[in-house]
Amino acid sequence: MTVTAIDLSVWAEAFEGSAEWRRQKAKEFPEDAARNLEAAAEVDSLAAQFNAGDVDPDLVAEYESLGDNDIAHRVVEVESELLRQVGFYEHFAKADDFVSAVIKEARGNG
Repeated sequence: MTVTAIDLSVWAEAFEGSAEWRRQKAKEFPEDAARNLEAAAEVDSLAAQFNAGDVDPDLVAEYESLGDNDIAHRVVEVESELLRQVGFYEHFAKADDFVSAVIKEARGNG
């Protein structure tokens, strides 16, 4: 498995799906609605940044370079795990922060 050139809209779609899932969970679990809705808002903000291309191109290039070595499989795992944690255990004000965290965790520097 390799990480190839990144289309930021793919990240945006993943974040949009996660935000929608959080909104559904807010309806399903009204006792935890506020936390799920806050997480959805944070995820929506990150999705908008990815949609707008508001990500440091150097970070994207660094992320892409991870596919050139033996940790590509780890990158996908880390990305998925961090996305599930956004708004609950991890908070990212900027898309750059998310990409940086993926890079750091995938390299084992987390």
